[in-house]
Amino acid sequence: MVYSCAFVRYDEVACLPGSPADSPQPAAGCLEAAATVVSNVGLAASVGCVGLVKNLYFDVVCVSEHLNAAKRIAELMRAGASKWPGIRSLSVMSFLSAEVADGHSVDIADYTEELHEACCSLTALLPGIRRLWFDHDNHVVLLGALGGQLASHYGMQLEELQCHCPIPLPHNGRFTQLRNAHINLSDQNGSRLPFIDPTMLERLTLSDAPPTHSWAAFNCNSDSWAIDFPTLQHLHLEYGDVDEESD
Repeated sequence: MVYSCAFVRYDEVACLPGSPADSPQPAAGCLEAAATVVSNVGLAASVGCVGLVKNLYFDVVCVSEHLNAAKRIAELMRAGASKWPGIRSLSVMSFLSAEVADGHSVDIADYTEELHEACCSLTALLPGIRRLWFDHDNHVVLLGALGGQLASHYGMQLEELQCHCPIPLPHNGRFTQLRNAHINLSDQNGSRLPFIDPTMLERLTLSDAPPTHSWAAFNCNSDSWAIDFPTLQHLHLEYGDVDEESD
C-alpha cells in the first residue's frame, strides 16, 4: 500500500553555508540548530491513512549533539495524530557531521530529563512497536542513548531488535518476546546486557563482542550454568578487535 511506510528526514547539514537554506553552522554542542525536515507523515494524516502506516523510518543528520531531532519528529507525528497505533516497525539512522564529530564529547548524565521526555513522547505516539532497527556512527551519543531507552520501554513486546551500532541497553530491561536479535556489544554495552529470554530466539547475532563477553543475560535459571536455546536456528558470534600488548 502507498501509505504503509512513513518517513521523516531531519537534516541540519542541508542548512550549512552553501546550501539553499544558507543558515550559519552552529557550534558543536549547541542546543539550537536550523534544520530541514522532509516527510510524508502529514500527507498520510491529511488523507486519513494513519491506520494504514505500518513502518516508520527516521533519517537524522546532525551538526551538533542534541535531541532537537527527536523533539521535532515527535511534534511532526503529533500534528498528524495523537497516536499511530498501526506502526509496528521503527528504523532509525543517525549521523553526526564530520565537521564536528572529531574531539567532541557528551555526558549522558547531563541529559537524563531530556532523554526521558523524548522517550515518553515517542512511545506515547507509537504504542505498537514490535521491531526496532538502529544504525548510527559511533559519534552519535545522545540519539544512541535514546535508542537504548526506546528498546527498554518496548522490551516486553519487541519481536525483533537490530542494533548495528553500539546502543546502551539499560541493564534492568527485559526482552521476553525477541525472536530475531542483532546486538553490537562494543563500547557501551560491553558484557552487560539486560535479560533476553533464550527460549523465544530464532536468530541471534552478537557483533564486536569483547573478550569478557558473558552469556549471563540469556540465563533463565541462576542456579544453573546451562542455557537452552530450543528454537534457535541461526547463531553468529563475532568478536571485536583485541589490542595486543607489545612485549
